[in-house]
Amino acid sequence: MRRPPELPETPDPQGAYPRLSDAQLQALAPHGERRRVRRDEVLYAEGLPVGEFFAVLSGKVATVGGFGVDDQVIGVHGAGRFLGELNVLTGQVGFVTGVVAEDGEVLAVPADALRRLVAGDPGLGDLILRAYLVRRSMLIGLGAGFRIIGAGPAGLAASVYGRRRAWRR
Repeated sequence: MRRPPELPETPDPQGAYPRLSDAQLQALAPHGERRRVRRDEVLYAEGLPVGEFFAVLSGKVATVGGFGVDDQVIGVHGAGRFLGELNVLTGQVGFVTGVVAEDGEVLAVPADALRRLVAGDPGLGDLILRAYLVRRSMLIGLGAGFRIIGAGPAGLAASVYGRRRAWRR
């Protein structure tokens, strides 16, 4: 990813990137795995299913559209913030790529466990769902997501994930 050496954390005027409290991180911890992460490591990729929820414990993670092609940095998240959007809960493919921007540690919680936690803890569930809905709205505004690129010989439309996926296949 082509980027300056230091990426500042993205401001959060719309509530899309709230920080988890220590109590919320402690509630998530027994359901996940702490992982050391290194700069440029990909946590999840655009166009592939996202099977884990990631909370940033230290370091920074960037969400990038068109990773490896356009490298459009959508957000940068530091300690206490969490990654993803509705696709983590619905099982859809990712609309962006999560790339470690600064060495650190994340808490990775399987999507199934996250769904149970969201259903069982109203405070945590409301925080995550609200952030994910705002993020989905922002991504739609950026043109991310499913694309219909035309009809095939059988008259069926091809659904493609991301802007460049159709040209790569």
